[in-house]
Amino acid sequence: MQGVCLYPIVNHPGWDDDRHCYNGLFDYADDWGNREVFEPLANELARQQRFAELILAGKPFVDRRETDVSALDWAAHAMEARTDESRTEEVAAL
Repeated sequence: MQGVCLYPIVNHPGWDDDRHCYNGLFDYADDWGNREVFEPLANELARQQRFAELILAGKPFVDRRETDVSALDWAAHAMEARTDESRTEEVAAL
């Protein structure tokens, strides 16, 4: 494997209701162009990058936990929950 596709990379308005969807690595840009980063996902992506670099360098595995992608799976579920919460908040506001 040479790469990972992360979609969506930025939070976005809901397609049918303009709610704030929290499902990207980066949030909406503020007035100065800065974007808040979803740290759990950013940290896990960095860990996976270090792991991939070890593989490409032909280094042996130190620990089976290096191959564990459960944190990446957790981050995906956390973003899904945030998106579901935004739907609930949108309905409650109506």
